[in-house]
Amino acid sequence: MAACAVAASLLLATLLARQAAAELLPPLPVAPLLAEAPWRCRGPATGEHLPSLELAALWGDPPAANHTVTLVTQLTVDRLGMLENQCTTWTLPLVAAIYVPVTGQQVLGSTASTAATVELLQGHLAAFHRRMQQEAQCQLRLALFTEEQAADSADAFHPINALRNRGLQLAVTEAVLVLDVDFIVSEELIAELAIEEGWEALARRIRAGSAVVLPAFETPFDATGAWRLEHPPEAGRAVAFQAQAGGKQAAVQSFRNGTLLVFKTAEGGTFYEPTQFKRWAQSDDFYPISYTPSYEPDMILARALHPWYDERFAGYGWDKMGLPECFFHWGGSFVVHPRGFVVHVPHERSTTFHASMSDGKKRAYQLREVYTSLRAELEAGSYLPVVSFPERCSPLPGHSLRQATMDGSNLPKMQAIQQPMPAAPL
Repeated sequence: MAACAVAASLLLATLLARQAAAELLPPLPVAPLLAEAPWRCRGPATGEHLPSLELAALWGDPPAANHTVTLVTQLTVDRLGMLENQCTTWTLPLVAAIYVPVTGQQVLGSTASTAATVELLQGHLAAFHRRMQQEAQCQLRLALFTEEQAADSADAFHPINALRNRGLQLAVTEAVLVLDVDFIVSEELIAELAIEEGWEALARRIRAGSAVVLPAFETPFDATGAWRLEHPPEAGRAVAFQAQAGGKQAAVQSFRNGTLLVFKTAEGGTFYEPTQFKRWAQSDDFYPISYTPSYEPDMILARALHPWYDERFAGYGWDKMGLPECFFHWGGSFVVHPRGFVVHVPHERSTTFHASMSDGKKRAYQLREVYTSLRAELEAGSYLPVVSFPERCSPLPGHSLRQATMDGSNLPKMQAIQQPMPAAPL
């Protein structure tokens, strides 16, 4: 305990010294296109199908504090245990968008094993939210989104980017971290963000248009790149939680001895190479990195400078790559946090993974074509994220858009949120 107290004191002293030095510097201007990010989008063109999500219920109030980070995630009901992992470790605001396919009021697919109707499911989720508020640490806002589908299409292609956008629209704090539900954030970073000096060290960078990257790790028990887990999920889960609680020093030691790996190591780890994990292991300050195509970092951004996710990506594959590439082409930069990191918690592959990889990987190839087209449009300077709320977009080139404010008060709002919210079930 004494050693931990000394380390915390040294960290606080370092942060205070860096804050004092930074306050002498003028704020950096934000790239014009990046400043317009909340309004740079378009609706679907002919032949482009987007998910049609309806807000069915919302639990939890917006946080009182604005100057903090909201973790934004999305999931299906069968992954509530993963959301509980985040809720028991993340002490700051958390927005979770849950997806359920329905026919009328009947729940479809694997979710029906939990609750056969939307009403029953709302009761189940209300109880989960109450339990998280009582037992966990997060400040949880839980939103249920339904989508009308034919019975034979249930659980096919998870509308991952549409749900990420709905989560972003529910987040109200200055900074956001969009993170998949199967990751947990290092305890050391959460503690640092909870103190003013730690928050300001991050805020200065995101306000200037930088994405603060968090190195992503997995355990040797992960089946990333494989169809099924080779080990029981509990084995890797214990290692992941140990790494999350151990802080950077323990993570570096685990990384060097092979008990923590770069995320997607089984797929070559190339999606995360720009993070420079060996440099991170030796660094005690933020450091800049270069963007390369196909990079898919987990990163904290200013909410008012956050591009929208392209909602054409539904299913498994290519969904995360477009946003950092868009952020880069619109003038954003990337820096790596010297202490923060995220860890993947092992689990079996999702239904949408198997659906996307079936039939000769037909869906995966379709999504790769969308990503290839997206990249070409970015290079040509004509790309706009495709969203299901085009009434909130102002895509005209050279048009003087409204000034993006750092408190996010003039961010576009999704139509459903502007209407009276359905009463949460008791």
